[in-house]
Amino acid sequence: MTQAAKIDGQPPGTASLEAGLKRNFSVIIPAFNEAENIPDALREIANTFDAHGLNGEVILVDDGSTDGSEDIARREGDRLSRFKYRRHRHNIGKTEALVTGARAAETDWLVLFDADLQHSPEEIPRLLAEVAKGFDIVCGRKVGKYQKPVVSGIYNWMSRRIFRVPVRDLNSIKVFRRTVLDDIHLRHDWHRFFVIIPIA
Repeated sequence: MTQAAKIDGQPPGTASLEAGLKRNFSVIIPAFNEAENIPDALREIANTFDAHGLNGEVILVDDGSTDGSEDIARREGDRLSRFKYRRHRHNIGKTEALVTGARAAETDWLVLFDADLQHSPEEIPRLLAEVAKGFDIVCGRKVGKYQKPVVSGIYNWMSRRIFRVPVRDLNSIKVFRRTVLDDIHLRHDWHRFFVIIPIA
């Protein structure tokens, strides 16, 4: 969760977004066998867009699913005005799905979002409001109950100590400038580390 000030009684970040930024972003959703979660994820993203006047791209990258995700994604994507579906023939990984989504994007900003809704779409306008202040990458952080909190906490603590990265959660929702990916080669599973690479 990104900390942001409340503006005129509206949710943090909502009122401060420029009109251009409200559509100049793409939500990239890597998905592997997420047929059960895709309808809820796309519906909640659509509701967030409506509530905050957003019209970004939504790019769902099916990473070789075998559970009928394609049919569900294409059907549910109709609720979004700018929806793209990309598919890997085989499951090759989240990092590769991120790269595929980035190549398909036609915007300057990318939002990495998980299909299982472990992050709330309501964080998208908050994160966009933060990058509007001049940052190239803004990371959210997981709060409440989630899987492997102890392992995640140690991993993030060590990353901050070793790499001096001002980020509390490297593996959470994030928004970043598309050009961040231009000069780095992401190997398998490096979606966890690409925040570190440009800084190191």
